[in-house]
Amino acid sequence: MRYRLLEVLECPECRSPFRVLPFEIVPLPSNPAIKDGRPVCNQGCPWGQVEPKFKHQCQQCFCRDVSLGVIQCGQNHFFPVVNGIPRLLPNAMAGAVPVLQQHLTKLPSDVRDILLNQTRTKDKNFEKNFRHTLDSFSSEWSEIGESGRAWGRDVPSRRKLFLDCVNMRIEDLPEKKILDAGCGHGEVEQALLKTGAEVFAMDISFSVDGVRDRLGKSEPAYASLIHIVQGNIHKLPFRKEFFDIIHSAGVLHHTPDTLYGFEVISSSLKNGGIGYIEVYSAERKNPIAHAISNALRVVTTRMPHPILHLFCYAGAPFLWLYTQSHNALTGKNLYSKRTVREMELSLFDNFSPRYQYHHTIEQVMDWFDRLGYSNIRKTWESKNCNGVAGTKRSGSKGFSV
Repeated sequence: MRYRLLEVLECPECRSPFRVLPFEIVPLPSNPAIKDGRPVCNQGCPWGQVEPKFKHQCQQCFCRDVSLGVIQCGQNHFFPVVNGIPRLLPNAMAGAVPVLQQHLTKLPSDVRDILLNQTRTKDKNFEKNFRHTLDSFSSEWSEIGESGRAWGRDVPSRRKLFLDCVNMRIEDLPEKKILDAGCGHGEVEQALLKTGAEVFAMDISFSVDGVRDRLGKSEPAYASLIHIVQGNIHKLPFRKEFFDIIHSAGVLHHTPDTLYGFEVISSSLKNGGIGYIEVYSAERKNPIAHAISNALRVVTTRMPHPILHLFCYAGAPFLWLYTQSHNALTGKNLYSKRTVREMELSLFDNFSPRYQYHHTIEQVMDWFDRLGYSNIRKTWESKNCNGVAGTKRSGSKGFSV
């Protein structure tokens, strides 16, 4: 966690700012994409004692990483920082106590008592509505491995798709602040790594650990412009009206309420900023296949994930053969080229998540209009999904969260 995040994060429970209590700090290499001439904080960034005008944007803030620690908001909500990632989920502190235990004695006794008291109570709403999603996608992304691709795209094609969806050129990206809500395997982050954009990548699952490790290994000098957070879209831990671009592809339809999730992330977009979401299409789904899938999902969403993976691996070769044969016989590339492993991922992605909603393009475009967007347009479509983008109107009153 870079100190820069202190300016951007807000407590998901009470919206108050954080301070960091660092236990382990590691240096990061200087990032070539960060322009020279940024102010240098002279009050000691590691402790958050910085003149307000600097706002944690000096070289020190990007070159020091809290690898292990605790963040505390003004209302005494505590969240752990483990593996350099702030874990802004209910009950996260309870899971992190074994890792943090030896360091907790460094805290004042009254602070430590408040922190430990919070580990004794579970958030029932989170356990009921989001725990299954966390476990499902943690299992899904763990199957890919470091070098695996998720949806058949390499880095250049994923970068091009991103630029097309937000209607920008690569020259437009330097110093843009981008939220990727639901980063999954981190393909968007890899695609934007050297563009000069500052990317805030968030996912509810433990896939964030793999994303951080891959970025750090592939391009450690550039990784400091990619901030990684474990959090929940429905309780977004970022400031309102902060980002230039919000991007959420294939995620919102896996939350309890697609529209509410979109409204929450939209509240973090600046006036004049670009919002893009991609959700499952209701128009192009095969009614027979959809009915069969829904019948199977009654069982598969309750299956242990290791067993479901075996089920999906067994079906993956048949799905691969069907898609390749269909493309060959029709002469159309209706289905993208994927490996058998990527087919397994597609099957697991369909059969495991508890929530899976489909929406018409008219419905999604109406959401954009109701939430105060202009220049609303469909920018991308596939066999299963629609992507829609828009520009947030100045003075929009459409955001209630």
